[in-house]
Amino acid sequence: MERLTDLLFEKIVGNIVKLLGGVLVLTILLQILARYAMNHPFSWTEEFSRLVFIWFCMLSSTITLKRKLHIGIDFVYNKLSLRSRKGLEIIIHLFIFLFGLLLLYYGSKLLLTTIDQKTEILRWPSAVYFSSVPLVGMFYCLLSSVEILKQVKQTV
Repeated sequence: MERLTDLLFEKIVGNIVKLLGGVLVLTILLQILARYAMNHPFSWTEEFSRLVFIWFCMLSSTITLKRKLHIGIDFVYNKLSLRSRKGLEIIIHLFIFLFGLLLLYYGSKLLLTTIDQKTEILRWPSAVYFSSVPLVGMFYCLLSSVEILKQVKQTV
């Protein structure tokens, strides 16, 4: 399971995030160039860069979770015994799993609510924006489940 999550998040999602980051920079540079050099800004670049930024942030958060780079306060954690640390890790990942379920459930409801709406400039379905929420919720559930199983195996 660890190999599968490594492949999914380090290779596939990681490359998508890199691509989105490059597209975001290029879109913003194009907007700046059009506004100041040509004195005629494009109307679509702001909405498109917002869409790319949302997906960039949401997918990047899953990589951050996979690599355990999220913010943590380790002052108390470092004072705990090894067994207590493992228990705390399981509790933390249970909360992350629950948060993922909330994202999945309410993100799906939001997606269904906005499926017929169009964005103002690009006229794309609004679901393009909101589909990142349930997807990331599913990823959080997957990652936290793998981590919980790993911690349980190590304590047994």
